[in-house]
Amino acid sequence: MGIMGADASYRSAAISLVFIFLVSSFAGLVSNPENNQLVDQSVQSASTPIGQSTLLTVGSFPDGSNQKVSISVPDGEAIQSLDLNVEAATLTTSTAFSWDESTDYATGTVYDGMDVNGTSLTILPQGIEWDFEGSQQGWTFGTGWLHGADTGLSAPKVHSGADGIYTYNGNYPNNIGTTYWATSPTFDCSGCSGSWQLKYWKRLGVESASWDHAYVAVKTSNGAWNTIYSSSYVNDNQFYQITNDISTHISGNSDFKVRFGIGRTDSSVTYTGWNVDDVVIEPLGGVSGGEGNWTSQPFSPLSLGMGEDRAFGMMYMDAVVPAGSVFDWSLMDASTGQLIPQYSHYETTSMDLGMVDWQKYPSVRIKIHMGTGQGNSAPIINGFYFDGAIYEDFKGDPIRIDWQLQGATWTPGTISGTSDVLSPIYRMRSGFGAIASHSVMNAGCELQYTLDSGQSWTTLASDTSDSLNTPEFMVQFKFTSSGTCNIDVFDVELVHTSVPDGLRIDVGLDGISDWSLNNPGDGRFGIQDVHRFGSGWMSSNSIPTAPSFFELLLPVSGVSDFSFALASDVEMKSPYATISVEGNSIINKPLSDLLKCRQISLTTNELTSLNNALGGSSDFSMKVITIRVGSSESPAEVMLGGIFAPWDSNLNLSFSPTDPLVLALNNQLTTIVPSAGVKEVKLPVRMSSTGAIRLTVDGITSQSSVTPVSLSVSNVVDTFTPSVEWYEVESVFDFSNLGVSNALSHAKSNGWSVEMKINGQNQFSSIRCPFTSLNMTGSTISGCTMSGVNLLWTNAGADGRISVIDAG
Repeated sequence: MGIMGADASYRSAAISLVFIFLVSSFAGLVSNPENNQLVDQSVQSASTPIGQSTLLTVGSFPDGSNQKVSISVPDGEAIQSLDLNVEAATLTTSTAFSWDESTDYATGTVYDGMDVNGTSLTILPQGIEWDFEGSQQGWTFGTGWLHGADTGLSAPKVHSGADGIYTYNGNYPNNIGTTYWATSPTFDCSGCSGSWQLKYWKRLGVESASWDHAYVAVKTSNGAWNTIYSSSYVNDNQFYQITNDISTHISGNSDFKVRFGIGRTDSSVTYTGWNVDDVVIEPLGGVSGGEGNWTSQPFSPLSLGMGEDRAFGMMYMDAVVPAGSVFDWSLMDASTGQLIPQYSHYETTSMDLGMVDWQKYPSVRIKIHMGTGQGNSAPIINGFYFDGAIYEDFKGDPIRIDWQLQGATWTPGTISGTSDVLSPIYRMRSGFGAIASHSVMNAGCELQYTLDSGQSWTTLASDTSDSLNTPEFMVQFKFTSSGTCNIDVFDVELVHTSVPDGLRIDVGLDGISDWSLNNPGDGRFGIQDVHRFGSGWMSSNSIPTAPSFFELLLPVSGVSDFSFALASDVEMKSPYATISVEGNSIINKPLSDLLKCRQISLTTNELTSLNNALGGSSDFSMKVITIRVGSSESPAEVMLGGIFAPWDSNLNLSFSPTDPLVLALNNQLTTIVPSAGVKEVKLPVRMSSTGAIRLTVDGITSQSSVTPVSLSVSNVVDTFTPSVEWYEVESVFDFSNLGVSNALSHAKSNGWSVEMKINGQNQFSSIRCPFTSLNMTGSTISGCTMSGVNLLWTNAGADGRISVIDAG
């Protein structure tokens, strides 16, 4: 039999040519029915038993393999059907890390106006200064107090500038019967803590405290005045700076004031009294201008010791953000220092950084901006937690970060109550394979988690770890008790697991996938997180008459959750999103005005509608999902990414004789030497990443088959310029296993066909012709059944052919 013809575009591709003979649906079986049998595994001790699940791990990357599973076929038979079960498994490694020490905040970072010297990161407090230039700047004066410069005083009259505050021109009088005060305006320091000081420049002249008096006092948080300086004899001839510790008086004080006093005095001997300038209230570590910025050291999944390029994990900040204060963060490309457009000015304290296009941005930095609010209150970050670590000490209001207290009460540092307390739902695109807890709560209070949106809950004891059977991508926690729960710290780790990426079966390890989830838009095994052609993020223009357009693939079996992120280069007014399955619109979702990156999640009802439209089939295949985002008012460039669509990774796969996997196995059988009448063929599993699966051979049938004798390819020319190339393929088959003496007559009379398949890494071509139609040349070959890439059978007056001869 000779076969010719090929598409010129495939002249340099790696190809595998496979021929099989098929029994048509209307013809009788070639062999007796008992020859179409399940393979008896009892005689193949080296092969994997039918129905036995085998854990396969791939620890090398890229394109690592595992050949642990094999199947056995009787000599002289070919596989007719093969049933496999493939399920994702976990391959966990704890890669969680945190920044919660001063060295983390100060090493390799860039900052201004920030306090990086403690175990928390916060803005330097905003102090206050009165230099008295031009006015008394809100100070109120009792008798004898003046603004400007003492005309009766020798130089220097002020410390700096032209103005200060002072008592009387010249000396103070005798017989002052009370204390006269100069009092500052209120300094709201309700958000202050730590060490503070009062600094001022003074030139003071006063008789001994036995007769005359001068004071400095501060107003405490309970409203009383506390004297921090009481004079003895002093007679300064120049200005001196004085520093007083006021930490205990100013902390949490919304009405802090300072005042200077003169009097009482006796009936003889007077001095110049107070001359005060440049009064400052400030924290010991320095002041900010009310704002601060901090940029972290670079971080990357590659730096976690695994050595594998992969997605980022979740980021969590244990933070307190007082009402009215300013807090936002952005992500920067660590290599260029430029902001990543989709990730700017977020106000949340947690995010799954698995949304980041890690192939485009393999290393990033976090830029934090803070500003003080009322009472000098400022955001405080007690720690950054990455790659699955979550630490929350509840110093800030948990409702603000989406905890559901359901009747429990919160005081800073503790949640207490008899009702269940629910965490937010945490999504982690990079995947986790175990959950560990070091949470702190009272005895009798129990921490539970759910992986199925609350349908079932599992208890997680403190200081323990639960291993999971398959990679998971979202979880919710619950504190529950038959009595009262007192929750002090929520401390868990979603332990990172490798998720199989580029999963495929590659018989013979020839680099050609015989079954795969390795197409650009397939996503990883168990989660869809990319667009149809493999990009993590894509942009598309939207105008009022034509919305932006995006496509992705989802399995027909459905998804357990679906969300994506949107951002726009300009503000979109009254935007909307529509979702279609195979061109049929199923969801129309109005959105609020869009500019900054925002997560869009389907409601329970919308998710049901999506899964119904996908079909609910148990067979594994993908459908095209279209998302359109538009606005009737605003043209914009819309960016869509951060796709999150987990799906059930437990797949039952059935393969027929014409499927590439069975074809490849049967082709491989021809190269194997039988042992005790049986041939053992391996099922090599490959991945682009590290990962693990469970593979089960649920069933296999085989029957007597013709034996390929030889396969030759000739007249192949590899040119350096595009041209049409002719391939001549000749294959010889032996029918003696069937007890047939006239092979060609047998094939024609039994309705056999011949099929040639060319399998490439990403595409294939197939042609099938009945023996009764052979021989064929040129355009007549179009009567055969073709699929995939079309081959050329005529070109420039030359014809290809398919012919068969009986070799005897």
